[in-house]
Amino acid sequence: MTERSVLIGPLTVSFSDDPFCTDVIETMYGQLENSDSPADIRIRGHDWQEIGIPTDLNTKATDSITLENGVIHVDQRRPHSPPVSWLTDRIGQRGCILRIEGWESSTLSIDIYYDGKLYENNLSPVRWALQANNNTFVSYANGLAKAFVYNIFEPLVQGWILSKGISFLHSASILLEENAIVMTGAGGAGKTSSTSMLIKQSDDIHFMSDDLSFISEDGVVYPYYKSSMIYAYNTAGSTINENELLEGMIDRSHWKWRKQQFGDHGVRRRVPPEKLFDGQVAPPTGQTLGAAIYLIREKREQIQHEHISTPELARRSTGVIIDELDWLIEYSAALCSAGLDTTPQKILKDTESVYKKSFADAKTTLVRIPTETGPDELAKYLRMEVLRA
Repeated sequence: MTERSVLIGPLTVSFSDDPFCTDVIETMYGQLENSDSPADIRIRGHDWQEIGIPTDLNTKATDSITLENGVIHVDQRRPHSPPVSWLTDRIGQRGCILRIEGWESSTLSIDIYYDGKLYENNLSPVRWALQANNNTFVSYANGLAKAFVYNIFEPLVQGWILSKGISFLHSASILLEENAIVMTGAGGAGKTSSTSMLIKQSDDIHFMSDDLSFISEDGVVYPYYKSSMIYAYNTAGSTINENELLEGMIDRSHWKWRKQQFGDHGVRRRVPPEKLFDGQVAPPTGQTLGAAIYLIREKREQIQHEHISTPELARRSTGVIIDELDWLIEYSAALCSAGLDTTPQKILKDTESVYKKSFADAKTTLVRIPTETGPDELAKYLRMEVLRA
């Protein structure tokens, strides 16, 4: 089985040449640089219609997680009843089975067994109807790639790289004057829209990541080129133009219809960073952390900022990342019950420890934002009062 190795943050990740892995690389990420280094993580896809489903399941940790000789099996198949099962039997179900090996070693292997019917071209009218009903306007099969990246790959990576002194941080990050700036906080605080505007309004600011950033305990931030999820509300003001997201009459018609029917939260597009920001994408190398900014929405009249201590910022950031990667807590609890030295408490402790060390030499700021403040006003405040101060 041929493989392609790419840089994802500080990691070399190899993907097998199969329809599932190809879909992950092409739809979930922007341009990824090839790597000649040995793989830190190996991801291999297998069509269970061709090779069957692994049966070496022994020690039962939970209803969906089993363990045998250090090999972890996670059953993410989705049981359906008629009439849904009649449909999935024809076009494939978007569940999968994972075989994870090397959790406590230097190389993590993830084998994913999926329904190959997903990638067949039969029943195209049904597939088209499902795509049209999707708020992202992606193919039915792409739901498996999305679920894998968000619900499996990112939580697994978070738990695994902590031993290397690295963690994911729920943040948008930019490169400004050879220093990385991370903007963290809960969803909806304004990270995506404000950083997008800062990049578009300043030639010296470059995109590093949206949603998640890699950060090390020695204060280095690594780009994570996952495509940004842009909602209709992100196009308010002058932040992002709808014309940058949509291609062709059908795409535009779908966007307009979803927006009219379901509002600004009811339609979105997954957009790679090089399409959003053209030449303003940072190189795939680590950058020294210059500032960490925590954004929070409150009932108040004006934007205000103040210093936040490193321990307090680390504590808040830990709560945010665990909420984003909550599947990791269930997974680690299951592994602990099956005998592995992995516990939810240890993951929380190690994550907070990485944050405390990474923020130690950076400027740390808490920005309090009125709930109704738009991206234009927030970006202007950040540029004039926080970044340039």
